[in-house]
Amino acid sequence: LHFLPQLELRPAAASFKIMDTVTNLSPKEHEYAMLYHANYGRPILGKGAKLFGTFDTVQAFDETALSDIKNWSTYEAPGHVPPGGERLYCVTPFADGDGKAHVFFQDPTGTKGLYFKFKTRQLPYLSVWKNEDTESNGYVTGLEPGTGFPPNRSVERKAGRQPSIKPNETKTFELEYSLHSGISAVNAARARVEQVVGTKTTPRLLPDVLSKQ
Repeated sequence: LHFLPQLELRPAAASFKIMDTVTNLSPKEHEYAMLYHANYGRPILGKGAKLFGTFDTVQAFDETALSDIKNWSTYEAPGHVPPGGERLYCVTPFADGDGKAHVFFQDPTGTKGLYFKFKTRQLPYLSVWKNEDTESNGYVTGLEPGTGFPPNRSVERKAGRQPSIKPNETKTFELEYSLHSGISAVNAARARVEQVVGTKTTPRLLPDVLSKQ
């Protein structure tokens, strides 16, 4: 498999675009996986930070995450969990009319935020990793669009989340990110997400943990 990364930046812009391709140069069909592992900390992360987005379903990765699933999209202060008490939520987003999922990560004061969009046809899932540990242990969250969830390929294959690529086929992955500063800019960004969500009641919290078998 041949991976070609592309990053589009514009001078002085508070946004960028990722446009990656994967091409199968072999005569055989192959499985593949893509996970855009992006971690975020301060100044956006903090007690009261919140996720907004076009979220359809949310499933806990394990029992620890399930015990706090009602708070999956909000964040606590550093040290909220014991060392190693990370929590992972497996989100299936829905798309707008252009086929894109929308996510907005807002800081506690409503003055800073990160907005990103991705095509669900290319990246149908979102992993939300919450590590509300102490600052010294890595107070951070991961917001990770992907072709599947973190379990191994045998689990993903059985769940129907393991994609493959045919000989000479090319897969494209496009993500758009933008930073927003100031109350008016943050309110406008959040309003864009809320407009896409509309009257849809989201998300649906699944009552069981993600299968690992």
